[in-house]
Amino acid sequence: MQNKNAFDANGVMRENSRLDILLKRDSYKYMRLHGTESSFIKLINVAMSKKDKNGKYQVVFYQSDGWGSLVFTTRRLTFSILSTRGSISNFVPVYNIWGTKLKARDYIKYSIPNFLLCGSQIKGDFNTGYFLGRSNCNFEWELKNENVKFDFNVYRGDLEKIKNINSILSKEPEHIISYMKFFYEDRELYPDFDFELDDNKEPNLNKKLTSEERKNLFRKLQDDYSYYDFYGESKSKEEIFSKNKSINLIENLQEKMEEKDSKTLIPNISEEIERLASLKNKGLLTDEEFTAAKAKLLN
Repeated sequence: MQNKNAFDANGVMRENSRLDILLKRDSYKYMRLHGTESSFIKLINVAMSKKDKNGKYQVVFYQSDGWGSLVFTTRRLTFSILSTRGSISNFVPVYNIWGTKLKARDYIKYSIPNFLLCGSQIKGDFNTGYFLGRSNCNFEWELKNENVKFDFNVYRGDLEKIKNINSILSKEPEHIISYMKFFYEDRELYPDFDFELDDNKEPNLNKKLTSEERKNLFRKLQDDYSYYDFYGESKSKEEIFSKNKSINLIENLQEKMEEKDSKTLIPNISEEIERLASLKNKGLLTDEEFTAAKAKLLN
């Protein structure tokens, strides 16, 4: 039996649970809360779509037995599906329902740090009707800089949580980080970052970073927390912490490309250029750095 304390109030599992230790599951590949991290919401039956070359959204990571799960925490937003091992381990019919439907979707396939979500909003009819506790219409969370969006229904009890998320993400990035660290008490988050608080110990919204200060902050955060930013496959804890975090983004990218087999290098160049463009749009690369990194890829 799994210890009930292994889960938080939203049903998101914490790292180092007894079952994970027994099965040797890596908390960086599965959706597990790290340290003082806490969750705001866990949404199930979520469809993830990504723009194709024609600019149209296409569903990705579809599984015949259900969609994935979306979890928003004090550190990141993750989309998870059912792992192959999880699917095989319970591939038996249960009252005419495949057992895989009862399994948690917690194998991470997409993740992004929440300081990159500034300005993104969950859209939908907040006055919608409900059937059996679930909304009658779809809600949508589009991350335009990432060319990614999520579609889902919500339970009535999650509506206020979504409004709260929208309120937080409407603020400046430095205020979002401060809320997560001080107001929501993720004390281990961004240890080098400190921001002025008001009398209520909330971020001082009257104070903002300059554009240059914010850019420097983003560079530092992206360097330190880049392992929370990926599409496709996450890395193991050993892979993440064995690397020197001081290596900058361009050197990391070049290292990855050199490790690629020559047969797979050419098809992946367009993906890496798209990745670079996304970083430039977020303000993490200057025009000169983007041009230099792109030239390295093409050469």
